[in-house]
Amino acid sequence: MNLCIFRGNITKNAELKYLPSGSAVVKFDLAVNYKYTKEEKTLFIKCTLFGKRAEGLHQYLKKGVNLLADGMLIENTWTGKDRRVNYSKELIIQNLEFTGCKKKTDNTNQNKQIPDNENIPF
Repeated sequence: MNLCIFRGNITKNAELKYLPSGSAVVKFDLAVNYKYTKEEKTLFIKCTLFGKRAEGLHQYLKKGVNLLADGMLIENTWTGKDRRVNYSKELIIQNLEFTGCKKKTDNTNQNKQIPDNENIPF
């Protein structure tokens, strides 16, 4: 079984893109704090969300928002121009829960607030 659960803060606003098939893809990074031998460390997790949930939620996935995300951890492998093999890990999100939020003011001085889980449009 491949199931990982992370709770952390989004490091920058999520990016929404579309596949050639028309399916939506949202990508963002999650900063997860943990303690290791009395030292506080931060792990940065690349996260990906697909489909209609990606379209509906991308506007709420802003820098500083606290999330609980679970899904499947995958490893991407590629060979760079220098012929070195590179690796990265990515969480393919299955479930997402807003666990807290920061109120942010944009340039038009409007407050945006994260909706409760019951009010998410899907």
